[in-house]
Amino acid sequence: MKDLFNYASLSIMGLGKNTGKTMFLNALVDLKETSFPERILAITSIGRDGEEKDVVTKGKKPRIYIPEGTLVATSKGLLSRCDVTKEILKTTGIYSAMGEVVLFRSLSDGYVEIAGPSRSGDLKTLEQMIRQVSPEALFLVDGALSRMSFSTETEASVLCTGVNLHKDLVKVQEKTLHALYCLKLPKSPVDSPKGNHRVYVHQGHWKEVEVKEAHLMDALGPMLEDSVEGIYIRGAVTESLVDKLLTKKNFRDLFLVGKDGTKFLLGEEMTLRLKRRNITLFVENPLYVPMILVNPYDLQGLKVPVDTLTKRLEEETKMPVFVLDDLGRSGDY
Repeated sequence: MKDLFNYASLSIMGLGKNTGKTMFLNALVDLKETSFPERILAITSIGRDGEEKDVVTKGKKPRIYIPEGTLVATSKGLLSRCDVTKEILKTTGIYSAMGEVVLFRSLSDGYVEIAGPSRSGDLKTLEQMIRQVSPEALFLVDGALSRMSFSTETEASVLCTGVNLHKDLVKVQEKTLHALYCLKLPKSPVDSPKGNHRVYVHQGHWKEVEVKEAHLMDALGPMLEDSVEGIYIRGAVTESLVDKLLTKKNFRDLFLVGKDGTKFLLGEEMTLRLKRRNITLFVENPLYVPMILVNPYDLQGLKVPVDTLTKRLEEETKMPVFVLDDLGRSGDY
């Protein structure tokens, strides 16, 4: 896990609630203190993190404990809930649902609550501000449920999964492997189109499809009959969109490109249907996922045996897989 400190920025993605994201963040803070004491951490969150109880489920949550010197980007509305001495460094002009995001340096150890940017572009702007204060900081982004697209703004991402995804651990394995398949789609061998249209087709070069989405299939039908090599879709690649494409008999033997793996909102069955048509999936911006974290604790705090799950994930992915208990700090999840 020490290798994660080689990156400039790292996002923590969860496949659902209670997958151990915040506990993993705390474990990174611990590791920093023991192995990289001179490294500055800069922390923010997509959504809200660090509160004692989930604002939706009212269940207990792990809090975020930071050491002196940590940079924190959180909303003004939560500053009073951060029990550290603060040096306010910047008011960023970036807003979340809880107010403007403020960047401060912690002058003491303590607990913090964090709610950072709500837009992907703002996350990049925030990192630039952090670099002005501490160019060598490790920028940590605690992700939010169904907001994995923010992971594209960081150098690497850790994928968090766990027993709360499904009572059947085989289903947990399947969900995790499928998510990883989408996230790690390879880079397109063809340069991406330069414009801002929703859809392009590749026929030796990219050609925009200039119609509203409601009429997209009518426009694509004739094009698919004319030696189309690939399709580029800007934005979400949804099941409903792909299902409509599959109604076209000539939608086969070509490549389909999205911006990154988080834009492919497809289930396992849908990706199998694409494979049967010899549709190859590519991305404009590949994501790097160096490890998987498994949370073995259910919602009641009971530990579920996950040895078989972690072994199968390691065998299938050839990636390091950690269990939350391996990280040294105990907690709820």
